[in-house]
Amino acid sequence: MTNNYDVERDPLLSMKDLCARLPISHAQIRRMVATGTFPAPIHLGTRPFWSQSRLQRYLGGIFSGLSAEQAVAKLD
Repeated sequence: MTNNYDVERDPLLSMKDLCARLPISHAQIRRMVATGTFPAPIHLGTRPFWSQSRLQRYLGGIFSGLSAEQAVAKLD
């Protein structure tokens, strides 16, 4: 199976990157992912990464008035 993900067009963000950009902790991100209120990560091995474009679309939904659950659902 080949992976067609283009990292140059859509960089992946690590947990550390997310915490530097958003005012929330690692633990809070994990809780939000578990409850469906934050986009699920892509796992490379055991490490979670987030698509920058999906994160931007999620945040755009939040800032436009969607609930966190609605913003996540709209990503799919």
